[in-house]
Amino acid sequence: DQDVTEMPLHESNFDVENKTSCDQLDTEKACRAKIRLWMLRNDLDASSLLKRRKTISYLCDGLKSISSGYSSLDCSRTWICYWIINSLNLLAADMYVGNDTQRALIEFIASCQHGNGGFGGGPYQYAHMAATFGAVMALISIGTPEAYKVIDRQTFYQFLLRQKKTDGSFSVQTGGEIDIRAAYCGLACASVLNIIDERLCKNTLEWLRACQTYQGGFAQEPDDEAHGGYAYCGMAAYLIIQSHFPHLVQDNNRIEIEKLSRWQAFKQMQFAGGFQGRTHKLVDACYSFWVGAVFPMIDRWKQLNPAKTKSDNDKDVEAENATATQKFEFAPLFHSMQLQKYILICCQYVQGGICDKPPKSSDFYHTCYGLSGLSVAQSYENKVMGPATNKLEAIDPVYGVVEDKLVRAWNYFRNIDKNDSNE
Repeated sequence: DQDVTEMPLHESNFDVENKTSCDQLDTEKACRAKIRLWMLRNDLDASSLLKRRKTISYLCDGLKSISSGYSSLDCSRTWICYWIINSLNLLAADMYVGNDTQRALIEFIASCQHGNGGFGGGPYQYAHMAATFGAVMALISIGTPEAYKVIDRQTFYQFLLRQKKTDGSFSVQTGGEIDIRAAYCGLACASVLNIIDERLCKNTLEWLRACQTYQGGFAQEPDDEAHGGYAYCGMAAYLIIQSHFPHLVQDNNRIEIEKLSRWQAFKQMQFAGGFQGRTHKLVDACYSFWVGAVFPMIDRWKQLNPAKTKSDNDKDVEAENATATQKFEFAPLFHSMQLQKYILICCQYVQGGICDKPPKSSDFYHTCYGLSGLSVAQSYENKVMGPATNKLEAIDPVYGVVEDKLVRAWNYFRNIDKNDSNE
């Protein structure tokens, strides 16, 4: 990893001057200033310190009040709860959320639940698939029985059925747009809440496959442009269905994993080390997770879909190295230390939190997904940049919550259903 301590190479603009190339040069200039200052330090390891205390303080302040700049996110208030709580969990700082604050959070999210199922982004708003994901994962991240009991699983299941289309897609709300986010958000929540069934998954693998573009990434809908966030949603939704109902995977709906791997790998920026969301776009800390988390999902997909070869009888058989007891090892598809450098050196804000890119200030969205991406990068090759105290809690790449919170929720809802069936 010696190249991490060297000044990175300039990103090629193919000798074309336009707004995108000029913005790229400005971004490189801002990153170069931070990297150069870091390289001048005597102890690079100690200088890569995660500003844990400042970030915890920044997040806790957000639980008390937020600035007027967030007024445009009135329909995303459940998301803000999730971003803050999930970030604190990653920092192993959930103990900073007192009982009164926790109770207020639960009561607020409960007030966002729609009577006909699902959650709106705020009280008295229509239920929306994305806002529902934010609400459910915020409650999962709080991780108490009181939080779990808020969720009306029966009405939520009916809400999902109303959004499900015959071609396998989902709409984000009644009369709303149809895109890959809705499929992921709905299926991820259904999986955690133990209400997923084949009815919800019917034709969805085929629809997801249709969203994969010729480049290998996923678009928001068939015949659209590939995008890092949509690639995350597509891959995660596919794995959720396959993990529950592996028999639904057929040759006609199997994704092209090598094309996806190549498209994903080319999203890592040569200069900054972070990821861009689309071709010829700027680096952005949030794609540390949206793009970065797809790589461990690709490895997981390869475990579920082992390589096949031809036997002497010309029959498909599993490759010898793909046995049930095999320990799978895959070559890394991205430079995890370069990604950690971008987050720690370029994106940490002086007052705490993570920013999109320098010289911007931090916000809760980029703090959540910057830290989530940092957790993915640390786990991907089991390497931690900086002191050992930089190590974050492990995040599940498919569901976007800390692993122990996810397991706790899974056990809770499955035990409830098990006990109900025994009565």
